[in-house]
Amino acid sequence: MNIGEFADAPALKDVFFEPGRADIVRNAATIMLGYAGWVVDNRDFLVLIEGHTDHEGAREGNLAIAERRAKAAASFLMAMDVSDARLWTVSYGSDRPMCVEKSDACAAKNRRVHFRVKRQ
Repeated sequence: MNIGEFADAPALKDVFFEPGRADIVRNAATIMLGYAGWVVDNRDFLVLIEGHTDHEGAREGNLAIAERRAKAAASFLMAMDVSDARLWTVSYGSDRPMCVEKSDACAAKNRRVHFRVKRQ
């Protein structure tokens, strides 16, 4: 798989997480239900789920939690009848921040999963 072949999907926005958490709860679950519908309806797309974290903590720990976030999103989609063969995950930890300021608001924007797609 060539990750560079995937592109942002306007219908699939980022899903955000609480600090140190990788579970999909409350508002994120509602958002993910909508995404599951989109992915099911668009069977000709593969989905790349990128896990990200804020700048807090060691790189290894950030990579691990980002991986758990990406896998949690993939598991959620699989529970909604999306084939695991259509889902890919990658962990970037804090290596690809959306926001670079060292503030709580900025950190919250970086604790996310980001979705990209490509036609099969």
